[in-house]
Amino acid sequence: MNSRVVATKVLLRVIYQKESLTDVLQHATVRALSPADQAWVRNVCFGSIRWHGRLGAVLRQLLAKPLKKADKDIECLLRIGLYQLIYQRTPDHAAVNETVDAAKKLKKVWASRLINGVLRGFLRQQEAVMYLELGI
Repeated sequence: MNSRVVATKVLLRVIYQKESLTDVLQHATVRALSPADQAWVRNVCFGSIRWHGRLGAVLRQLLAKPLKKADKDIECLLRIGLYQLIYQRTPDHAAVNETVDAAKKLKKVWASRLINGVLRGFLRQQEAVMYLELGI
């Protein structure tokens, strides 16, 4: 299974079902990944939770309107993409393309255009968005 899809499902359970991140990371779906992918999922999930408030504030600036409750997986995927762009050394094109591909694997092809637009919009407006988010 795709590591971004797994990370999205982990974040869904932690953020919206209030499960423990440590417990969710012990799930068989995560353990079925390669050790490198498990480490990546752990890293991105811990980071996305750590910076949950900041990533949410950035996301609210970038989305024209909030996503529907049924699309919380797309919100989690966007958080992962933003986390990679802001806090990891992932090349911009890789973070955007992999996040878009993960939406397709979640069978939400319609969201691939939204994700592409939001993440590329962030890259274009990064300084202004971060300036507003930090309240400087």
